[in-house]
Amino acid sequence: MVFSRPFGDDGEYGSGGFGLVGAWTSSKYGFDPEGLYRRWGDTVAVLERLPDQESSFFSYGAVGFVRFGYKHVWCMTGITVLYQDYGSYKVPSRDPVELSGFAILPTIGLEFRI
Repeated sequence: MVFSRPFGDDGEYGSGGFGLVGAWTSSKYGFDPEGLYRRWGDTVAVLERLPDQESSFFSYGAVGFVRFGYKHVWCMTGITVLYQDYGSYKVPSRDPVELSGFAILPTIGLEFRI
């Protein structure tokens, strides 16, 4: 959901806005370490294969943007901040790892209208 406000009559000089964003992601992954080894001191061991797995997670956050210019040249800039909780993943030779955090996505663009 995005709310925006024009600058000037009908956005003659640009616009600004903000909103909320959300996304659902699903992925399948696995690990086949053929030819990969782990060395610990004098001990060398083959890494174990992880079975194929599936994971899904929801991302949510906020977006803000500004578009400004006049007639034929426009600059668009914005930022999106997302929180993502990836969940638990199996990794070779370790207990499962919990992954979550914020992603900051800056954007900038230039538009020419001819």
